Amino acid sequence: MEERVSLYRPILKKAWQTIFKTKSLWFFGFFAALLGVGGEFEILSRLVANRTVVDQSIIGGMMDSINTGISLGLATGGNLWGNIWYHITTSPFTVASIILVFVIIGLISLFFLWLAVVSEVGLIRNGSLAAKNKKASLNEGIEAGVKNFWSVASANILLNLALFIIFSLLGLVLMFASQNGTWGIVYYYVLFIFAVLLVLSISFLARYQICYIVLKKYNFVESFKLAWKMINGNWLISLEMALLMFLVYVIGMILNVVVVVFSICLPFIFLIYYPLGWAIAFAWIVALVLMFAWFFWSTAVIISFQWTCWMMLFEQLDIKGGVSKIARVAGDVAYYFPGNKEN
Repeated sequence: MEERVSLYRPILKKAWQTIFKTKSLWFFGFFAALLGVGGEFEILSRLVANRTVVDQSIIGGMMDSINTGISLGLATGGNLWGNIWYHITTSPFTVASIILVFVIIGLISLFFLWLAVVSEVGLIRNGSLAAKNKKASLNEGIEAGVKNFWSVASANILLNLALFIIFSLLGLVLMFASQNGTWGIVYYYVLFIFAVLLVLSISFLARYQICYIVLKKYNFVESFKLAWKMINGNWLISLEMALLMFLVYVIGMILNVVVVVFSICLPFIFLIYYPLGWAIAFAWIVALVLMFAWFFWSTAVIISFQWTCWMMLFEQLDIKGGVSKIARVAGDVAYYFPGNKEN
């Protein structure tokens, strides 16, 4: 039987060494977390949450929010535009202040979106260089992020637009299923399984497309085609990597809980040994600083590690290809069946 080399173990080990050797990746990792921390399974959790309430489709929730905001902010009765014009003519300063607040919020949101995308590009680019023991400066990573901003932002927008459509359609299907008895529920769960597979595929596609854009310098359309080709031949490998990254995420969340519990207990420990007001206040300050410092650091490390692993897997598949663990185990089991062993 041919001896097979593990695909994931070297990637995990090298990625761990890389992010601690190149700590500038933590900067990119923290801001890239604005695009999501839990990866594919964070998306799946949103998909599961979307099916728990019949009227919880994204479209329905958005319309409810808009209607609530209008009813709270505008006078009741009459038509919408008439109410808006009434407020403009009677309270122009208030209306201008509200518009200014929304403009400022919008600009701040756009800035953080820009920073998140630039950081994602910088993390992938600098992570690739650091893994090859090449110099990876923070400024060059930012420059690469600015250069590739629109292509990578488009890939992220396409991903979220596709997820928006899937979640909305699934919410509508759930409303239909709830009114059609057993067969409606069966029909819904069949579509739900299909939606899970589709969501995972879209997420993998976006990751590989971004890697093609950043590392191979392809444009949006070419990178999409190449990423689609990579997904077709490596879907199972991608799923296994997503499971490993989910395990990393779970371990990180467990450690977060431990740190939070310890931080909360710290003031009470001070209360037992130093029952003084200033000591308790100092303990609470230390606890809060500890929790926030740990949150920032753990988020940066988790995202840096996850994207570095995906980047290394991408380069492995692009150059050499690979065989999934499930396929390797299945091949090993089949080897021992009669007639399969070499004479």
